[in-house]
Formats: sequence, structure tokens, C-alpha cells
Amino acid sequence: WEMHGTLTHMQTGDGIEPTLPAMYERLVFEEDDQGRPQAADGCKLPTARPNVKMFDDKNFDEARSDDQKERYEAWVAGTAPGAKLVVVEVGAGTKVDTIRGHCERLVDDWNGPATLVRINLDESDVSKFLLKHRRKHVSAIAVGKKALEALRLIDAKIKALAV
Repeated sequence: WEMHGTLTHMQTGDGIEPTLPAMYERLVFEEDDQGRPQAADGCKLPTARPNVKMFDDKNFDEARSDDQKERYEAWVAGTAPGAKLVVVEVGAGTKVDTIRGHCERLVDDWNGPATLVRINLDESDVSKFLLKHRRKHVSAIAVGKKALEALRLIDAKIKALAV
């Protein structure tokens, strides 16, 4: 789930808009005396910001993130005991380690074989994680590449295995 929100969705004082273009659809246009479009009287674009949680952010609209978290937690709770898990962690660093910590705990607490795939150009090291988590069925893979490049390589490997 997007625990810190996303740049692809905007939030306003009256809730989250799905996209920036959807916000502009609220505008009502009329033509001026020369036939050029202009905003109709009294029609204002609401003040908006990305739906991203910043430090000590008291105005972050958590509704979308909370819905995603509920679905995520239901999925985790509904998995079969002993199921294999692969967590692909993309771009999570060490300065704000909320995502990194969550991924590590999920792999460590899993009730079956679990692998952490850490994709991070500058901070992909998994040795400390492996030292801390010596459970028999825990493994980790460090991928020191850019996110899209790494995901394409993983996709190619999976497709090659499926043949």
C-alpha cells in the first residue's frame, strides 16, 4: 500500500481527487466577447496538493492510504500457512526507513519461506538484514540498479523461467 501517499493523486479540502485532470474537469468555461474560453464567474479551482504525507503533516488525507492498508492486511491475513513470499522493495533508503523496516519485518515474521529483494541504486546492501534475521527460510537479494532497469531484468528472468 502507499503508506506515505502518492504524487499521482491530489487532495483538496473536500477529499481526494483521482488525478489532476479530474480537478480541472470541475472548472466551468464560458467564452469571452472574442470567443476565447475563460473560467465562468464564481468557478474556482480548489486549492490542491499531492496526496503525500510529509513530516508532522496534520493535513494529510489518509482515506485512500487507509483503504489500501486494510486490503493489504486482509491479503496478508488470508494467505495460506507456509506460502512462499517475495517482497520487492524498490527505492527504500535508510534516512527515512519506514518502508524498509516494514518490508524487513514482513519477511522476518512470515510463516513460510520468504525472500526480500532490495532494489536501490545506492543502498541495496542486505548483509545487516541477513545477520539480524537468521531464520532458516529467510533470504535476501541486493540489486544495486535503478528501479526500472532492475524490474525489467527481474521480469525477463521470470519470463525465461516460464518457458
